[in-house]
Amino acid sequence: MSPDALARELLRLGAEAPAACVEAVRETGLELQGRLVQEEIAGTTPHQPVDQSQYKGSWRGTPTEAGFLVYNLAKHAVWVERGRRPGGKPGGIYRHILPWAKRHGLDAGAAWAIAVKISRRGYKPRWVLKRANERARPILRARVARALSRHLSKA
Repeated sequence: MSPDALARELLRLGAEAPAACVEAVRETGLELQGRLVQEEIAGTTPHQPVDQSQYKGSWRGTPTEAGFLVYNLAKHAVWVERGRRPGGKPGGIYRHILPWAKRHGLDAGAAWAIAVKISRRGYKPRWVLKRANERARPILRARVARALSRHLSKA
C-alpha cells in the first residue's frame, strides 16, 4: 500500500470511529437512565428520595448527536440531587412539606417544625445522578474500547 493510500485509509477509519463511539455512549446512557439511577435511589442514605415515586419515575433520556442526555422531570429533582443551603423563610418550605407530612400521618405542627429545621440547617444533597454517572464511567470506557476494537478489526 502506498503512503497516500495508507493516509486515505487512516482518514476513513478515523471518520467512521466516532459513530461507533456515539453508539457506545447511547447504550451507556440508557443503562444510566434506567438501572444505574434506580440502584442509586435504592441505596441512598439516610432516606431514599421516594414518596409518591414522582422523582423515581421521572427519569428520562434523549439521544443527541454526540451521545445521550439523562435528566429528571420532577420539580424537586434539583433539591434531591444538590440539596438546599440554610436560609430563607420557613413558610415557603412549609407549603411543600405539608402535603408530604399529611401523607405520612404527621400534623401541621410537625410539618412546620420540619420546615423550620430545613430553613435553619438546609438539606444535604443526595447526588443520585452524580453517583450513577461515576458508576457509568468504567462501563462507558469498556464499551468504547470494544466499539473501537470491532471497528478497527473490520478494516
